[in-house]
Amino acid sequence: LLKGHVDIDKTIKIIRNAENAKEALMEKMSLTLRQASSVVEMRLGSLRKIDQGKLKEEKKSLADRIAEIINTLKDPKEIDSLIHERLKWWRENTDPRRTKIVKEFGEITTLDTIIEQNVMVSINSDDKVKLTDVHSYRKTRRGGTGVKEASAKDESVPRLVAQVTTHDMLYAFTDKSRVFEKPCHELPITKRRGRGFAVTELFPGLEKDEKIVDIISMNVTDMDDDASVVMIRSNGNVKRMACKALIKKRGRLNGEECCRCDLDDSKLLKVTLADAATDLIMFTKNGSYRRISVNTLRPLPSRASGGNKCFILTGDDKVIGVDSVGKEDAVVSVSELGYGAKFKEEVLPFKKGRVGKGIKLANSDAKSGDIVYGGVLKEGEELFLTTSGGKSLRTSIDGIREVGRGSRGVRMQKLGKDETIVAITKITMD
Repeated sequence: LLKGHVDIDKTIKIIRNAENAKEALMEKMSLTLRQASSVVEMRLGSLRKIDQGKLKEEKKSLADRIAEIINTLKDPKEIDSLIHERLKWWRENTDPRRTKIVKEFGEITTLDTIIEQNVMVSINSDDKVKLTDVHSYRKTRRGGTGVKEASAKDESVPRLVAQVTTHDMLYAFTDKSRVFEKPCHELPITKRRGRGFAVTELFPGLEKDEKIVDIISMNVTDMDDDASVVMIRSNGNVKRMACKALIKKRGRLNGEECCRCDLDDSKLLKVTLADAATDLIMFTKNGSYRRISVNTLRPLPSRASGGNKCFILTGDDKVIGVDSVGKEDAVVSVSELGYGAKFKEEVLPFKKGRVGKGIKLANSDAKSGDIVYGGVLKEGEELFLTTSGGKSLRTSIDGIREVGRGSRGVRMQKLGKDETIVAITKITMD
């Protein structure tokens, strides 16, 4: 530009009279191809307004910078000093390294390419399955009405809900004591008010009169040797089985027997995960509980075994929940009319022997209704409640004071007329 601006009239004359302006400038003004292109691409008005003094200053600055770089490259000590200064600045002003440099790297699996996120799995009365992001449900205080789960046209009622992560393996247990298996990342995530898809699309081996009664999820790539699956049947029998014995086969889309129940009319009701060092606590709809040590249950390696008698149920009472409890955990019960109570773990004593009747835990009367949920929550965990009206509420139990056994508790969710709570699960946020 500086060369073209020295004799601007000559430059303009060459451009106007030449068929190829770039070649003419390169020949008559000794310009390079890049310099000639810059001159030709400029508008005439811009070429006339160029400040020759600024161009000379820029040329001098570039020349000084080039000379400085050449001198630096000639001096090895100067190069080392410059590298040291840059590295020092990077250490003081940049974020910690997010990647790891390793000598060897194993095989990249499908899970390595999938973002791990918490999702809710729900199954409604029409046997439609839906996966929803946990963060689509805003956390609120207890006593609220919740948010609408389904569209107005959908009259189905959620009957089962559980939390999983996209890196887990999903295990669905049926009332016929069969287990189905599916990677969670293969399930499509839908919107909160979406309708979901048929459960037979997920597990084509389900029979017409077969219902999924419980769902658990496990990280099969990182599992403790002591981890166990505990299954409760309607006759009070309990079966303990090592997790690794359950997951040694993959792809159970057609189902596989996990507990023998053809000797009587009992059906599988609830399933939970438990460690050998913890206690097992079972809850019934009439507000009773029974607490036993997991070590008193012998792990049964065979999927065809039926389990051991543990809980003697009376009348129309039945098991509605089971969970593992440790020291300083909070035990929570929720009734179908929206009342919830929190108890200290230490106020739930043992009864001698593995077999026996339950002990009264929560009050279930005409005002509160039957107990529909019993579980153990650790610090930071939340409850996710779903009603027969299709409303869901995500809330914390931190604001609930602990009460003694036999209490009804406080209002957890405000319900409408003829509305009840039908499904509850706990949420663990990372």
